[in-house]
Amino acid sequence: MPMAMLLPLLAVAALEEKYEVEFGVHEIESWDGTRLMANSYVPVKGNETFPLLIFINSWAMPSEEYIAPVHRLARRGYVGLEYEARGFYGSGGQIGTAGPDDVQDVQAVITWALKKWPQADPNNIALGGISYGAGLSLLGAGADTRVKTVIAMSGWKNLVDALWWQTAPSLVWSDILLEIGKTTGRVPPILYEMLYNLMHYTNVSYTIDWANQRSPDKYLAELNNRKVPIFISNNMEDNLFHANFQLDFFEQLQGPKRLFMNQGTHAEAELSGLIPGDDNNAIWDAADAWLDHFLKGVVNNIQLPPLVRFTLGNKEVVMEHELFDTWPPSSGYEVLAYRLNSRGSEQFGLLDPSSTRTTPDTIAFTNHTEMTCGIPVVSPVLEPVDPIKCKLDDLNPQYEIAFLTEKFTRKTRVCGNIELENLVVTANAERFQVFGYIYTYNHGLLGHKGTLVAHTPAGVWANATAGQPYTFGTLEFRTACVDVKEGHQLALGINLKNLLYKDANSEASLNVTIDYTNGAPLLKVPTVKK
Repeated sequence: MPMAMLLPLLAVAALEEKYEVEFGVHEIESWDGTRLMANSYVPVKGNETFPLLIFINSWAMPSEEYIAPVHRLARRGYVGLEYEARGFYGSGGQIGTAGPDDVQDVQAVITWALKKWPQADPNNIALGGISYGAGLSLLGAGADTRVKTVIAMSGWKNLVDALWWQTAPSLVWSDILLEIGKTTGRVPPILYEMLYNLMHYTNVSYTIDWANQRSPDKYLAELNNRKVPIFISNNMEDNLFHANFQLDFFEQLQGPKRLFMNQGTHAEAELSGLIPGDDNNAIWDAADAWLDHFLKGVVNNIQLPPLVRFTLGNKEVVMEHELFDTWPPSSGYEVLAYRLNSRGSEQFGLLDPSSTRTTPDTIAFTNHTEMTCGIPVVSPVLEPVDPIKCKLDDLNPQYEIAFLTEKFTRKTRVCGNIELENLVVTANAERFQVFGYIYTYNHGLLGHKGTLVAHTPAGVWANATAGQPYTFGTLEFRTACVDVKEGHQLALGINLKNLLYKDANSEASLNVTIDYTNGAPLLKVPTVKK
């Protein structure tokens, strides 16, 4: 059942940091002779054995990234190692982008560490990391049966979904990854080729195969067969590794699992846990408890429900959480369904349980849309304390359309993945794109403002005919957890431009007509029953 609270998820007593530790810097020879740079903190006490914990660097971060948690956990009785993946900084080779070479590196590092430290327990091994390190940890656990548990923070389920969500190429984040990869490592030609393919819808099958090799969900059956305990943390404003896919991944896992869904953009909520002396990060506290339980046998109830924690959005300073026994929730959950009703000659279309207004609406392409409201990358960083707002009343009806529900008669908590089904459009071109946005809307004295909650992209590069209806599959929005206040409304916005994504068509002549007949588009909004 869902449970709201103003406190952290757990209050787990940490193990005493009683061990003296020794710091080391290492060059690890991997399976093919490639040198991998690493450092370690290891307890120096005599004949005792300790679990082995290996952290893998985030994209473009050095191995020292995890110096604080590795030191802390070593003091609590772990052999702690962190290393730089191939291609970055002092490690040799070219960046593997979480490919087969990287997975073999993970296995080689485990073998090296067990040989280096006889006190490391081969039956209690964990992999962990943030972002790139999270994905490599999941891939490594799938490939190597020696891995007992995983800590995956701000990772990904499938690389196609991350970089090509609903066939909308992730333009901004692809550029960011490429540029910082070039600055801190050695980018191979294949990565340039794959990103070009994604941006231009070229060599599609080959590119998808390349990305699927680098996707943890390819090991889903293996992880489930072994019931590998997996701790996941992701952030709801993450526009690189979208939280909705991690929520789906969590649902598919069959072993012990725990999920934190936080506010903030990529890796934002987890970062403070990397700062030496910062002991106030609830995510890292829970991760430590996870390791203590599954590697040391500590009885701390970390494996028991509630297993899912959402941090409520748009709360500015106040931190509030919604807890669920698992996902999807077994009870206390309701999906509200709204049909899209035409705008016609009105300012807004309607979101209503029934379909009564069916006149088609047409919108055109422009590079100057008001719907995204913020600045790519920058605004999501500030969103936990400064929600992204825009005046929906100022939208240009030629280029964008918004639909409103009736005013809510009580505060309603929206939590989960909103979906848009049966969207049928007719474009005047074979290639086009559509973007959807969810807002909370307040028709108040300070201006008619919408607060951005979530978005969804959809690119159409093939299989459409100009002038003929095109039906989208279910469009899933980014995960959200927000309150719609009493007297406020929900809004759905639709336009043809979002700066985060590469346009399938950016011609000024592009227009798209929304069809409301033959079963109007259906917006499904998951809510917590109070």
